[in-house]
Amino acid sequence: MEIKSRQSRMSLATLAQTLSALAESKRDFVADVRTLMVVNMMDDVGGLALAAKTGYTAAFDDFLTFTPTGLDQLGERLSPSIPSKFLRAYAAKYPADAARTLTTLLGGSGDDPDTKTNLIRCLSGRVRAVLSPKFKILDHWDIVVQTLEVAKEFSAYPVECDLTDSNMRIKLTTKSVFDLVNYRNHGGPSGDILRTIAPQLKDDKDDRNIIHPYVVVTNSETGNGGFNISTGIFDPICKNGLVMDRTMRAVHIGKSLDIGLLSQEAIAADGKAIMLKARDLLRDAFNPATFKARAARIQSAAGEAITNPVAAIQEVITKNSLPDSLSESLLAHFMDYDKSKFGLASAVSRLAQDVDSSDLASDLEAIAGSLI
Repeated sequence: MEIKSRQSRMSLATLAQTLSALAESKRDFVADVRTLMVVNMMDDVGGLALAAKTGYTAAFDDFLTFTPTGLDQLGERLSPSIPSKFLRAYAAKYPADAARTLTTLLGGSGDDPDTKTNLIRCLSGRVRAVLSPKFKILDHWDIVVQTLEVAKEFSAYPVECDLTDSNMRIKLTTKSVFDLVNYRNHGGPSGDILRTIAPQLKDDKDDRNIIHPYVVVTNSETGNGGFNISTGIFDPICKNGLVMDRTMRAVHIGKSLDIGLLSQEAIAADGKAIMLKARDLLRDAFNPATFKARAARIQSAAGEAITNPVAAIQEVITKNSLPDSLSESLLAHFMDYDKSKFGLASAVSRLAQDVDSSDLASDLEAIAGSLI
């Protein structure tokens, strides 16, 4: 089973099922690069693959083909390194030559103390990441377990979850913690994605100006970002999430790992301290007193009038390098809200429900929070 590269919004149940199904196919090991070689599997599997050199015992069986990310990172870890764009084109056009070149460089990289060992992360028989042996592994499953433990304490539920070959994202809110904000106009919620993913949202018919805590948890197992916890507010009427603060950023850097196969138990034990810190920060994110201070910032923004909506929209588009094609939709959403700083932030967050990419949607939620 593979994680598809395209962005996909899913329920928590689907996320848990996917991670559970993938668990058995995970394999992580640290290897001396001089014991490895790259072979051309173009006639069989359809790409380059990692294998053990003759006479060496490997921590894996047969051959491991590369994902695009895995091949890119192999090129980056070589000495000298190979730019990913060149390596992909070279491997596609001249796979046999590329395999020989990569094998030669692997042998030479063994003389460089910074590149002589690599952490190889595999999934479903493919190399999904080639990383420094100092990469601190914080796996999705451990983070999900810790997140759900805290969510249960505060009756929190997921708004949506994303899982791709490079990142995991979980967005949560709770009805048990709330505050009131003084504003008049609401925009309309999306009728599709969010209501399908979080059935609880269908039953929220409260028409008061209520806001709830909003918590976003993200992680990468392949070196495409750290483990982050961000907080903000969720509007249950418009189904808008605004990300206002990042409370945790754990980078994947630790002590150098020894050569050999890594067990999932050892990986979980090594990350336990970070998981405990994450638990405390998640609890604080849902804490009513902490949320009240965040709500006060929203109330202040709701009182700051915007007199030129068109200029305000253009500033958001330009400052955040957003496509000009979004300006018309953003202005249309803004017309449904109070003409205040909070109304503008809500319009940006509402726009996040319209875009296909979950990465862009999350960027828009962060942009919305930055306006407060």
